[in-house]
Amino acid sequence: ITCSHGKVPVSKVTSMKRLSSKAWETLLEKYGGGPKLSHEDCCLDCLKEGAQNVMSADTYRDRRESFKQLAWDILDGKNEDGKYYVSRSWYDCKSFLLSFLFL
Repeated sequence: ITCSHGKVPVSKVTSMKRLSSKAWETLLEKYGGGPKLSHEDCCLDCLKEGAQNVMSADTYRDRRESFKQLAWDILDGKNEDGKYYVSRSWYDCKSFLLSFLFL
């Protein structure tokens, strides 16, 4: 139930139950176990990593949209400055690539 940092990953908080200290001690005495995790043990490192992943996904989507528009412009002959270069093999299989881009 802990992350690689030894804390509670934010993604798992909703699948855990908070107990009183007395309930924890009773369960620990009866069944053993651990680790003892409190509300202070939420992992900030995992939270930061998650935020970076969300930002990376947004950046990826933005770049993907730009690339799709560039690909359509090239294929439609709308390369006003004539400076676009793509490999011949890429251009030759454009229908496959465009179908992949629009998944």
